Amino acid sequence: MSTFKRPKKIMLDNKSENVSPPWQAWFHTGKERKFYTNSVTKESIWEHPSTAKSEESPKKSKRAARKRRDDETRRDDCGDDERMEVDAPPPPKRKTVDETESCPSKKWRQSSSVEIAEKPSVNPSTSQQSDKVLPRVPWSFKIRPFNKLQYSACAIFDTCALIEDPSILNNSVEKKVLSIIPYAVLTELDGLKNSDATRKAARSVSTRLKDLQEQKSMYLHVETSVEQKIRIDGYLPDVTIQDDSILNCALRTKQELLSVSYVLKIEEKAIFLVTNDTLLSNKALTHDLTIESVESFIDRIYGRKKKPAKSNKSVSSQPKNLSTDKFEISEHNEARVEIKAEKSYKKAMAVGSVKKKRETQEWLKGMLKPVTDQYCAQTTDSNITPTRSRPTIPLEDEVVSSAPKPTYPKKTYYTSKPQIKKPSELNRSRPQMPLSLSDDETDNADEMDCS
Repeated sequence: MSTFKRPKKIMLDNKSENVSPPWQAWFHTGKERKFYTNSVTKESIWEHPSTAKSEESPKKSKRAARKRRDDETRRDDCGDDERMEVDAPPPPKRKTVDETESCPSKKWRQSSSVEIAEKPSVNPSTSQQSDKVLPRVPWSFKIRPFNKLQYSACAIFDTCALIEDPSILNNSVEKKVLSIIPYAVLTELDGLKNSDATRKAARSVSTRLKDLQEQKSMYLHVETSVEQKIRIDGYLPDVTIQDDSILNCALRTKQELLSVSYVLKIEEKAIFLVTNDTLLSNKALTHDLTIESVESFIDRIYGRKKKPAKSNKSVSSQPKNLSTDKFEISEHNEARVEIKAEKSYKKAMAVGSVKKKRETQEWLKGMLKPVTDQYCAQTTDSNITPTRSRPTIPLEDEVVSSAPKPTYPKKTYYTSKPQIKKPSELNRSRPQMPLSLSDDETDNADEMDCS
């Protein structure tokens, strides 16, 4: 039977022993001591090469050379047992690129008489960046690394989604969703501050984004101007259109996250674009990118279920998988929506007409008020007595109905004597003279019978 022979010398790790080439560190098993050899000069020493070099000085160079010569002569006089024999290990075979990629775990073949003591090397630069991961993409040197966290999802926000609900950014960060803001969104928010309709919403979004960046949130990633100019394969954006730059950011982040999905543990379905713009959503769907509106995104992060559409009893009795039933339900819902829209439009028109009338009345009052005040001031200064107003005819509603007083007929008494009329009563039937005479009457005044 073959017995295991213990090797006389063992090769040590040069990095752990702080030995630089051409020096090599060895361990002698017989004397249990380290020694060092020079592969170029075939020289071996017991002391460390760095200490030997530091002890030497230009003044004592001759003395050091003499000592080395004496040591060499003594080693030659010594026996074979004390002489240190060094067998240089065979050079390793060079591997090609294909072999290294196919079998990375394969180790070099080493001689049985040589054992290498390997120690784990600690790199301080890698320990500091252990909480971040750089995507494996060709343009990795131009982008910032992602935090090594388990994100629940990744959302790229459009400007219209942030303007419609500015609190959506805080909600996504609270639910541990990687929120990405394209650089084009920042330029659009700056332009929306000038309009009165979107000024408040744009300011609130910009303040929320600033607070999250100052807090250095781990779930917020804002695109830089350098990252905006990166072009990916399979998409040629138009630089003049802002929607194309937003879509380019979404596709680029999707490709970067999928390259390190095994570390971040994120799926392709969990990467989506949050927008309410139909044109941008159509462009994204052509490039195999999932779309979420503001309402559906909030329901998704909070785990809410979508409400099923209401249907009639006749439709519910039939099977649900038929496409005709779905078409009828959609037509019925569309008709109801159109009727509601017409009613709301008519109501809005009526309310608008009433408001216009009231506004015109108030405008007229405002225009007439200074004129009436000026007229009243003039009348009080000149002490002019105001004219007596004419009595107005009362309306039918204002007339108070009064019951007429009853009239009773006079009683007549019949006597045997005849009633003789008095002369005053006889003259009542004669015509009286007029108070004023016209021109014709004055000419014929003498001809009139005044008796």
